[in-house]
Amino acid sequence: HAYGEDWRNVVEFFKKLGKMADFRYLNGKLSLDYTKSKYYNPDFAAEARGIPALVDEFMPFVVAHKNMPKRAQTVAYRILRRYLEFCKGVSKVLVLRAAGLGPEAREENSKFLVEFGKYELELDRYYDQFLFGYSLVRGLFGQRDAFDPV
Repeated sequence: HAYGEDWRNVVEFFKKLGKMADFRYLNGKLSLDYTKSKYYNPDFAAEARGIPALVDEFMPFVVAHKNMPKRAQTVAYRILRRYLEFCKGVSKVLVLRAAGLGPEAREENSKFLVEFGKYELELDRYYDQFLFGYSLVRGLFGQRDAFDPV
């Protein structure tokens, strides 16, 4: 119901995204060399490099649905549009981390959190910027006791 009559297109996008951004990777379960990092996986990096192109391909569909007959659908598509931007930003971080470039990934993550943070007021009902940043830094970069989002 959230995406109206064209909901199948949205489901198809999420299926494709799910194949490119395997949740097991985010849980540290797909490393190809745990002595390097539980996130080291150049194969995953190669797959995740395709996320921006997938997003760009899907974006015109989402933009075309920005005003829907029902308010809930309009809100769903507008959140989805921001989510696509989110996916592109996070994919840069994931690609670097999976390629074994930890310091570069951390730097890209800091830039991403600042850049995407501009939507915090718009999205705060649906998305918690601090919680996401804390979780990503804690998970991907192993910081357990301190959190500096920028």
